[in-house]
Amino acid sequence: MSAAGRQLLLRSVCLAVVTALAAPAAAGRDDSNALFDAGVLQMEAGRYDQACPSIEHSYELDPRPGVLFTLAECQSKRGRVAAAVDRYGEYLRLYEALPPAKKKLQTNRPKTARAQIAALSPQIPKLVLELALGAPSGALIELDGRALAASALGTSMPVDPGEHVVRTSVANGPLSETRVTLARGESRRVVLNVRRAPADAPAIVAAPPLTGKRVVGLVLGGAGLLGLGVGIVAGTAALVNKSDIVAHCNVGGIAEACDHQGIVAANHLESASLVSTVGFLAGGAFVTLGVVLLSQEAADLKAAAAKPAVSVGPRRLEVRAASAGATGGSVFLQGAW
Repeated sequence: MSAAGRQLLLRSVCLAVVTALAAPAAAGRDDSNALFDAGVLQMEAGRYDQACPSIEHSYELDPRPGVLFTLAECQSKRGRVAAAVDRYGEYLRLYEALPPAKKKLQTNRPKTARAQIAALSPQIPKLVLELALGAPSGALIELDGRALAASALGTSMPVDPGEHVVRTSVANGPLSETRVTLARGESRRVVLNVRRAPADAPAIVAAPPLTGKRVVGLVLGGAGLLGLGVGIVAGTAALVNKSDIVAHCNVGGIAEACDHQGIVAANHLESASLVSTVGFLAGGAFVTLGVVLLSQEAADLKAAAAKPAVSVGPRRLEVRAASAGATGGSVFLQGAW
């Protein structure tokens, strides 16, 4: 291939790569433009609850300064003054980072944003949340579905006018909910009562560890129950075969004379009776052994819990039950002495 041909091929490959990379971005811009146009139409119709989420989604897809400014305007008309001031401030920070040529394209938007911040800031409600005295530690607090950090308690938080839902809870405790409605410019301090977990709440008791004796006891018990089940099934089959023998034997008045079905039933009866007997005997033996092993393990655990412990202190030697509390400066050696 000539040098000109290689250069042409290289240009074609580069163009294909650029086109492939640009396709998702172009699609994102198209979606962003469609959402923005739909949001603006909703704004013009006064449906701000539908308009603002659409414009916000447009900005997430393609973060352009003009879209962000429009979102701030939408939140302002919606009555969410705290969100509007936050968006205006974000727009001004984005504007300051633009090159001079792009700043000119923003026309009078920066001036409007500063004027709106100055006008709306005094209208932002302030909410202070505090825990009541004696509140249990580890309380979880949510404001409008968002978890609050412990550092936010006692601080003045800007919120939008309207109703706000505060939820508090502790581990294993009930959920408490408080609703607070604030008007524009209103400040409110709310003391939260956190409900404790019930005193009689069942404690979570850890299962005893699986020892070798316990495992063998459980296995034998399970095998015994299985054997008893086999014995019951085989015994039932034996009863069915016995009824067939009665119906198909005693041919011609001779007790030992059976037709073909009677002979088959007699053979099955013998096998089922043997299986039923073995199942009951083995099952009963295994269940008995399993119960004995589990009872022995329970007795061992009870005896271990009642074993005394030796307490060696700096001034005296004491023998105490394992459940006794430690005295100052004592070292406890658990186990048999």
